[in-house]
Amino acid sequence: MFRGIINELKDFFGLTPKQARATVYTIFVMILLAITPILFNRFLLPLLPIDDPTLEPERLDSLASRIEDELNKADKADQKVDGTFPQSPHRRPIRRFTFNPNLASITDFEDLGIPGFLAKRIDNYRQKGGKFRRKTDLLQIYDFPSALFEELEPYIILTPEVKNERADNNKEKSSNADPPKSSINSFSSSKSIGHFDINSADSSQLLPLKGIGNKLAQRILKFRDALGGFYSKKQYSEIYGLDSLTLQELSRHTDITSPTQKISINTATVERLTSHPYLRNKKLASVIVNYRNQHGPYHSAEDLMKIKVLDTTSLEKILPYISFE
Repeated sequence: MFRGIINELKDFFGLTPKQARATVYTIFVMILLAITPILFNRFLLPLLPIDDPTLEPERLDSLASRIEDELNKADKADQKVDGTFPQSPHRRPIRRFTFNPNLASITDFEDLGIPGFLAKRIDNYRQKGGKFRRKTDLLQIYDFPSALFEELEPYIILTPEVKNERADNNKEKSSNADPPKSSINSFSSSKSIGHFDINSADSSQLLPLKGIGNKLAQRILKFRDALGGFYSKKQYSEIYGLDSLTLQELSRHTDITSPTQKISINTATVERLTSHPYLRNKKLASVIVNYRNQHGPYHSAEDLMKIKVLDTTSLEKILPYISFE
């Protein structure tokens, strides 16, 4: 019987005799390990002595009550004289009050119920020049819970910066007919940015744009290079960390004139395909290569549509980055 099982495994899986025997032994050990607890509970456990005081229910109940008493004493020791708990990070009371996310301190955020790591992340975002111009910009902070945002939204107050700037300009005009030098400089610097090709730009061209610092500029270039260039300004929204104003600024001052770098779909390996952000799914890349090996080279997008796991949306995204040569 044992030899018959080995022969069946050899024929079915194409194994060598040594591999077949190892497989049978492994299956036997796995079955033995699986039934050991059952055998122990069924045959060995009833044979154990039950007069051990550590196994008596009364003994266990006594230990449980002692542990509970110790926990209660520890809780009472942490309380203040008036019966309130000390202000610790784990017991920080949550308060609701109006706040401006551009001005609130880390302590204010924590009092509102925002976790400390998110409060520090918001503060880092502001220190790099980021501003919240809409309430929903708070959701641009990585990992900010949408449920918490819904609770805090009624308390968010944003200063209308545009109105304040207009009021300041009117005051300056009334006091002096000549425009202030600062406004002239800001206008000329904004105007001097002009338009540039995003697919050939470097960080020095991105840094003058509002809301873009060194890290964000490097992130934009890194995403562009991984893609092989942009083919639509709509792709800017896929870059992590861009708020609505920065997206408008980037779209206003950039053009897309250089073509994208293409991957030959008929010669690319699975590793080459998965290096592209739109083809990170290794299963999809493997299906593309295997289908090509079985049915011959692809000649058009219609050939790719024959792959059932590739939907229309994914195909439209990757078409600008592949060639059928």
